[in-house]
Amino acid sequence: RVTGGTLELNTDITTTDAPSVSSHPLARLAGNGSITWTRTTDIAIIAGRLNPGSDSSTGILTLDSTRFSSSTFSRFEVDINGVTSGADHDQLAINGSIELAGDLDVALGFSPSQGDSFVIISNDGTDAITGTFNGLAEGGLLSVGEHVFRVTYKGGDGNDMALTKIDAVSPVVSGLSPADDATNVGVASDLVVTFSESVVKGSGNILIKQTSNDATVQTISVSSGAVTVSGAVVTINPTDLAGSTDYYVTIDSGAFTDASGNAFAGISSKTTWNFTTADIG
Repeated sequence: RVTGGTLELNTDITTTDAPSVSSHPLARLAGNGSITWTRTTDIAIIAGRLNPGSDSSTGILTLDSTRFSSSTFSRFEVDINGVTSGADHDQLAINGSIELAGDLDVALGFSPSQGDSFVIISNDGTDAITGTFNGLAEGGLLSVGEHVFRVTYKGGDGNDMALTKIDAVSPVVSGLSPADDATNVGVASDLVVTFSESVVKGSGNILIKQTSNDATVQTISVSSGAVTVSGAVVTINPTDLAGSTDYYVTIDSGAFTDASGNAFAGISSKTTWNFTTADIG
């Protein structure tokens, strides 16, 4: 029983009773070994910290049936420095049942690529993981610094806990043509939006409004042929506008998304994209 401090196990041992970690802020079971117990009805109770590997290296810690308690200090600590379990990231390997509660603490030591997946609990057999870590439901999101991971308790071969790096950043406008507050704009000019990343059409409308009275002079569906997309560049081809007139453009939220489905927030303010057309005599 670990009641305080860190017990680091880097060998394989067999005991009669299941180990336990007390509800204490400094109680921690760590290491790169395995513990099995002959009293098969016993369950390892983790009311403190469980940290495969050590403070200086990652590893795989193997236990029989284990339950994390809902103790204030119950937490699973995982270091992720690469994509290979054990050598690069921590993993808890379970032979038996696994029940989760408490907190998940992830320390990231490298910059993962989109789609990189990390099995942090490898559950043997076909029995499902019971419970979840605090605030992390199936399919939920975990933020670690600037990186966002999708959480699943059905990963790996179907019953493992895995974290997958996802793109959670929505596209934003990086350029407008005509520029905001432009003057002497041709009445037949295209409207061009350049985004921070490649986009595809979503759903919604682009509105061209007259600044003087907020009247909508054109409603253009993003699904229409008047809107074309090439990578990060969206070109809008409205019908000719009136000369010597102030206009502004709004775009519905979700009108465009990136490849991961993150939606453009849209343009709703009349001051974001406005321009004045040229005098056509």
